[in-house]
Amino acid sequence: MWNLAGLGAQVKTLLDRLTSTRAGYLDRLDATVSSRASASDWPASLASQIDTNLDAPISAISPVKSVQRGTFTMGSGTGSRTQNISTIASSKALVFHTVKSSSGGINSMSLMVRLYSTNITFQRDNSNYSVDVAWQVIEFN
Repeated sequence: MWNLAGLGAQVKTLLDRLTSTRAGYLDRLDATVSSRASASDWPASLASQIDTNLDAPISAISPVKSVQRGTFTMGSGTGSRTQNISTIASSKALVFHTVKSSSGGINSMSLMVRLYSTNITFQRDNSNYSVDVAWQVIEFN
């Protein structure tokens, strides 16, 4: 909820500071702005400039070639899992992963991850507990 206590005093302070000179500045500002293109024309011209001057150069210099993501659950008793991905240059890619276990402590959450050109292999020593895995592969140009 808005606290309006003291608002009257603040409005009075602002009005007291509005001198005739400052009011003249505001009037000139309005005249300058209204002499430009109408507000309805501006978004279309801006969108055209962005399409022409911004999007193409940014996508051309982006260091990221592709991003792939996924999640899965490694059930109790499952020691490894292979996750297929679209073909990448594994020498130009990184894989990130997070692991969550509802029980079992840190030992049940340790994974070894191997990234290949068409898949990721997740392997663990302790498969006594079920874990949820989220992964992301970022391939660079």
